Amino acid sequence: MSTAPITPFNDPAKPILEQDPAINDPQREQLWDLFHGARDENELATHLKDILVPDDTKKRLYQAKQAATPVDPIAKTAAVMQQMAKIDPQVLELAESHPNVLKTLTAAAGIGAKPAGTPQDGGKAAGKGKTPADTQPLAQPPRIDGQPHLPPIPDGHRRILASDSSIHDIPEENVEKARRIDPRLHVLNP
Repeated sequence: MSTAPITPFNDPAKPILEQDPAINDPQREQLWDLFHGARDENELATHLKDILVPDDTKKRLYQAKQAATPVDPIAKTAAVMQQMAKIDPQVLELAESHPNVLKTLTAAAGIGAKPAGTPQDGGKAAGKGKTPADTQPLAQPPRIDGQPHLPPIPDGHRRILASDSSIHDIPEENVEKARRIDPRLHVLNP
C-alpha cells in the first residue's frame, strides 16, 4: 500500500482504483466521482454501501478519504473545550500553574504526539536561544482566492513549476531527470 503524503498534487483514489482488477472502467469512473464528490468518509461510505465492488476496495477508498479529509479547526477546538469543561476546576488550575509538567505528562501520554516517522522537533535543529515558539510554523492568513496554501516542501525535495503551470515537489536527485523531460521547468526553491 502506498504511503504517499496527502497533497493537492496526488490523487489518493487513483492507485486504489487502478490496482483493482475486479472492477471495470465504468465502475472506476463511478467510484472516482463518488470519492471526490463526497464531503467526508461518512458520506462516501453511504454512497459505497449499495455499489457492487469488492469490500476491500470500499475499505481502502474509505481509509483514503478519511486521511484526505481536512480537520475542521473550529470543530476540533470546540471538542477540546467541551472535554475541558468536564475537568475539575482544581485540576485545571493545577495544570495551568505548572505548564512544563503538563507538557511532559501529555507528551508521555501521547497526547498531541506527531505521527510515527515525524521528527519531534519538526526536522530542524534548534538554534542557540531558540524557544519552542520560535520553531513553530507561521500561521498564514487565508488566501484571497479561498484556496488552501501549498503544503510545506518535504526535506530533500525541490518544488518545481512545470511548463504546463503545474506544481510538483520532487526529490532533489530527480531535478535533472525532470529537466530532461521538461526543459522549461522552473525550480521554485533553489
